[in-house]
Amino acid sequence: MVLLTPMGTTATCNIAHTPNQWKENIGRAWINMLILLKIPPTEENTNLVNQVIGSHSAKHRSYHNVQRISELLGLYDDIRDPRYYYDKLKHTKDYGLMLAAIFFHDQVYQAGDGANKTKSADEAAKVLQKLGLNNDDINRVKEIILATQTHQAKEDDDLHNYFLDMDRAILGAGPRRYREYALHLRKEFKGISDDTYYGDDKNSRKSYLTKAIQELKQNKFFHTKAFKKRFTEQAIRNINWELEHPVKLQEALSKRR
Repeated sequence: MVLLTPMGTTATCNIAHTPNQWKENIGRAWINMLILLKIPPTEENTNLVNQVIGSHSAKHRSYHNVQRISELLGLYDDIRDPRYYYDKLKHTKDYGLMLAAIFFHDQVYQAGDGANKTKSADEAAKVLQKLGLNNDDINRVKEIILATQTHQAKEDDDLHNYFLDMDRAILGAGPRRYREYALHLRKEFKGISDDTYYGDDKNSRKSYLTKAIQELKQNKFFHTKAFKKRFTEQAIRNINWELEHPVKLQEALSKRR
């Protein structure tokens, strides 16, 4: 997506600005996933995408929503484009598994719930079983989803490492999109006061951003060369901006999509 792409580079996916366009992107990518995983694109299998669209359209999701999925699909398109990335995934099927992880990694989401990823991985397994995917591939998708809890790199596993970088690339979005992201994320945590949200607790937004900027400056935040080059500098600028201008809950609630 153009708004997620700093430093003058342009993503290759269709530019989408509305919920309907985001949903259309998701629908097209779902069929692509079926084809890559050699799953028959029957009406029943195709309609299962509605579970993803439905959950990501819930009113409590101001950031973890269909726009988020559509943006990840934009990064997925970039990874497949040799103009941007040269370390191709080892197997064509891996691109299908990456799409499955994109669709389901936030399938279950409640702000602050530490079990979100486990529940999402379980939901992914249920749907992929319905689609007839084999257990090894299902477990691979679950593994990648669960890895987003810690974001630890895995040696010689491009699928794993690219997906983790995609998950955090929003921190390196263009300034306008980053500020929108910061507002929408703050809105999801509307039950928490501003002092707590940006407090010194280890689980606070401030602590997360402080740790992230340290890792970015040490070149340890992103795992792949491509994402380090494309997003690191902008991510540092974005985080510095948010630490200097903490997002107030009242401001987040007053902003309309």
